[in-house]
Amino acid sequence: MHLTVPRIKEMLYMGHAIGSHSHSHFSAANISGPELKHELEISKLILEKNFGVNINAFSYTFGLPTDCLSARKLISLTSAYNLAFTIDEKINTNKTSPLELGRYMPTSKDTSSSIRQKLISMS
Repeated sequence: MHLTVPRIKEMLYMGHAIGSHSHSHFSAANISGPELKHELEISKLILEKNFGVNINAFSYTFGLPTDCLSARKLISLTSAYNLAFTIDEKINTNKTSPLELGRYMPTSKDTSSSIRQKLISMS
């Protein structure tokens, strides 16, 4: 389940971008202050140091709205990220904050038609 250093290097070599996900796999709703700032930034620093890449994206652990920070709250804690992802199923628009992005996780059973229907139902 966890990626190894050689696998991450291979992914980077293939052109993938990587992002941070917190250091201790926390819910942002359960910690605050300096501890939260540390959790947000330490995994970014570790990845940048070990792989020589810039990390500008953060994916919230668990990712439900109750596990995430508003863009305003995230900015008040750190300026480390340009993008932040939740698992909130929503259609992102040009008005969506890049620090509050939702997403849809396709499965192997999805087809272009089922994804289209999902998008229609979300709008």
